[in-house]
This record gives sequence, C-alpha cells and structure tokens, in this order.
Amino acid sequence: MGGISDMTEFAATMSHINQQTLKVNEKLNELVTNINKVLAKLPSFIAHRLTPLLDKLGSAVTKLWKEFSQFVAEPGDWGKLADAAGKFSDKVQAPVSAQAGRFQETYSKVDDYWKGEASEAYKKVLKPNAPQTAATQQYGDTAEAVSGALDLCRWTILGFWLFVGAAYATLIYQLIGDCVAAASVAGALPALGSAILAIGAFAAAVAGAGWTAIQVLGGPASTFRTENNGNNNWPGGAWPPSGVVAG
Repeated sequence: MGGISDMTEFAATMSHINQQTLKVNEKLNELVTNINKVLAKLPSFIAHRLTPLLDKLGSAVTKLWKEFSQFVAEPGDWGKLADAAGKFSDKVQAPVSAQAGRFQETYSKVDDYWKGEASEAYKKVLKPNAPQTAATQQYGDTAEAVSGALDLCRWTILGFWLFVGAAYATLIYQLIGDCVAAASVAGALPALGSAILAIGAFAAAVAGAGWTAIQVLGGPASTFRTENNGNNNWPGGAWPPSGVVAG
C-alpha cells in the first residue's frame, strides 16, 4: 500500500504543478492587461518609457517557459522507479540473501548420501566463505544496492518537484501583488520591475534545484556502474563451478 500512496502523492504533486502553471499564466495575462490599460491613459511620451519594460517582461516570460518546458517534458517516471526498486528488494535481494546462508554442510545432505574423498572436497565448497556462498551473497548485495539507488532516484525527483511547487507559490504571491499595483498609474512601473525580478528569481531557483538534483543522482549512477562491474565473486561473470574448492 505504501507504493500506491507514494505514487498518489507524486501524481497529486504534478497535478498541483500544472494548476500553478495555469495560475501563473493567468496572473501574467492580468498583469499585462492592467499595464496596457494604464498605458492607454498616459501621454505617449510617458507610455513609451514603459513599453521597453513591457517587452522585457515578455522576453523573460518566453525564456521562463522555454526552460521550464524542458523539465515538464520529462518529469520522471515515479511509478516505474518505485516498481523496479520494490522488485529488486522483495523479489531478488530478500530471497537470494536468504539462500546465501544455506550453502553450508548443515543444510546439505551430501554427507548423508555421499562418502569418500570427493564428498569431503565438496564440503569445502559449502563453507560460509566458499565461492558459491560468496557469489550468492554478492548477488543479494547488488540487488539491495540497486534497489536503494532506484529509491534515491524517485525521492530526488519528488523533492525537486516539491521545491518547484514552493517556488511557484512564491512567484504567484508576488504576481498577485504586482497585478494589483499595476492597475494604478503610480504602481505600473514598480509592478513591471517587480514581476521581471520575480520571474528571474523563479527561473534561477528552478535551475538551481535541477542542478542539485543532478548532483544527487550522480550517486545512484555511480552505484549502477559499480554494481554492474562488481562481479569479482563471479569468475568470468558466471556462477562458480560446483567443484571449486575454497582455499
């Protein structure tokens, strides 16, 4: 049930992000409308001084959506990451690790039905530090490490979007105030400047959060590489032969 709850939380987070995007668009349109109404009331030589700032606002908004769309286009597949992490943990690591401790003479009937030098030699393979035991344990450890790395990926993705939601809330709050201020002749110019700064701050915050997420995800990437190459207990990448004798 925890996995379903987590996926619901991520879906709710992304739904909220979409709603906030619509709200920001709404407030930006309202801001531009209010400023245009004010410009219509001003002498042309004063209105011309505000026009460049209005153009700058338009450029800032265009840049914002262009950069932000790159994040929205690939928000991360929380569900698949959660599913993969759970399978590595529950269906690979747990049962494999449980078997690692069973490669011992205690659990084997080799001494019950097989006698002689060959039997005694094979018992050495069943020691806790023998090749088959080590290979099984390594397989379980790898599955555990990969599961943890996948979990870190999904939590990092969720953390990023939660941060974006908080940054959005700050931007919306600022734009609401700017819209009110822009409805008056005295407040139009300060509102324009304030909105431009707020959009720039939001874009910088999202970019910074994205950079941080990438740095964090470098950890799982390193884990995947390490575990992919860390098969030293699997000679030639294969299961140790049953006749290998521990030194």
